[in-house]
Amino acid sequence: VEGSAGILYGNQAVGGLINVITSRPDRRARRLRGGLGSYSAWEALIGLSERLGSSVGLNLQLHKRDSDNYRDRNASRVERLDGRLEIEHGAGYSYVDLQLLRDYVQTPGALLASELAEDRRQAGFQYDYLDTDSNVKRLGTDQRLDGHWRLEAELALRDDHRDFVQSFRGFPGSESTQERDSTELTPRLVGRYDDTVITLGVDYLSTDYQLVSAFGRQANDQRISAAYGQLTRPVSPGLSFTAGVRHARVDNAIDSAGIRVDIDDAVTVGSFGLVYLPSNAWRLFLRADQNYRFAKVDEHTNVPFVQPIGLDTQRGISYEAGAEYAANGLRVGVNAFQLRLQDEISFDASTFTNVNLPTSRRNGLNLSADAALSGSLRIGAGYAYIDAEIRSGQHAGKRVPLVPQQTWELYAEWRPKRNLLLRLDAEHVGEQFLGGDFDNASPPLPAYAVANLVAHYDLADWRFTAKINNLFDERYSETGAISFAGDGFNPAPERNYWIGANYVFED
Repeated sequence: VEGSAGILYGNQAVGGLINVITSRPDRRARRLRGGLGSYSAWEALIGLSERLGSSVGLNLQLHKRDSDNYRDRNASRVERLDGRLEIEHGAGYSYVDLQLLRDYVQTPGALLASELAEDRRQAGFQYDYLDTDSNVKRLGTDQRLDGHWRLEAELALRDDHRDFVQSFRGFPGSESTQERDSTELTPRLVGRYDDTVITLGVDYLSTDYQLVSAFGRQANDQRISAAYGQLTRPVSPGLSFTAGVRHARVDNAIDSAGIRVDIDDAVTVGSFGLVYLPSNAWRLFLRADQNYRFAKVDEHTNVPFVQPIGLDTQRGISYEAGAEYAANGLRVGVNAFQLRLQDEISFDASTFTNVNLPTSRRNGLNLSADAALSGSLRIGAGYAYIDAEIRSGQHAGKRVPLVPQQTWELYAEWRPKRNLLLRLDAEHVGEQFLGGDFDNASPPLPAYAVANLVAHYDLADWRFTAKINNLFDERYSETGAISFAGDGFNPAPERNYWIGANYVFED
């Protein structure tokens, strides 16, 4: 979901979000997936959906993935179990979800420029790692109350435990632990009256966080509550508006090495948008949307220097206008936006602390198009321009780090036969200033271009896949940051390969 979405999704939904919808066990199915790739990578997945009578469904899925990865001392192992039991009743259904995750990865750290030139695969740190155990339980329901109103509600309980070692240049890390327990309740009512849609809801999130490291014990008990409403209504044929408001409050009880600090805040935001459909092919829109971001539980604490930072709430407003056209196999879109932020929360890699930027602004333009050139060939392209600037304070007039001004994407999809698909994707990312370089004093991270080629071949219930990532063997770094020891870079993998097979049977 592009753009701000703070009314419906609240905290953190500033520049866009990913909305994950879990598949329902509404049919009998079997799934198998396996693959092998470069760097001793492999994965295996087995899943099933089963109907237990006319009103009960079961989903189970087990996934395991291992890889040595591109860098030395960068091995990763992921094991995940997902399950859902769903019961249909009345005019809706209820469900119980369970997720168990074990995620281990060695973290070799950034490389200095001299190290990058010498051997881009070497490890900056030999003993750093992250070892995370997570379990999530969800209970939810989706129930039609009458001819107009529907109730959607979910209670999620999540427990995360992490053991880790993270080092700094000249300061080897030691064994540390993080504990994060959260409870989230998200009920909402959705009413439909012809083309009018009303959404009313409340959110509640309680998180207890604790970090124990060589710098001492740091903890934060955070409570976030919110209420919101949104109305979408036509005003004339082809023209409709959406308006919404949300009020949210956060309470933080921070304990850092025995020093307690309470940081509380409240915010109210609104949004208003217009959509005009002059024809079946065209969609025009205008939107203004206020947004906010409360600092996360682990952003309020200053790990190296123990003392709480006391971050302010990030506030902002975005303005967006655009047009979309879709007809005769052609889709074209353009939108321009401005995002203004006050107290943007950012990470200062030079001091290992989270900071508030006084004011910042992003002006942007997005262009996209794709077209069917024939029954077997489709091509597409996208271009994004973002001018991200710090507008006040000691860094006024400087560009926001880690925001490339220009990116573009191209793809071509060719289906010479009904069961064979070839797709080429290419992406160019322009130069960007390193993380923490608010003065724009260091040379920017160089621009890079990467292409990936994939082939899919379908045979009955099987799909076989072959993929070449970084087709032209580009040597580049996706991210980097400044530090007292020098500029650091995180090198991306060179050309690498993957082959796999996927089996799906549905009854």
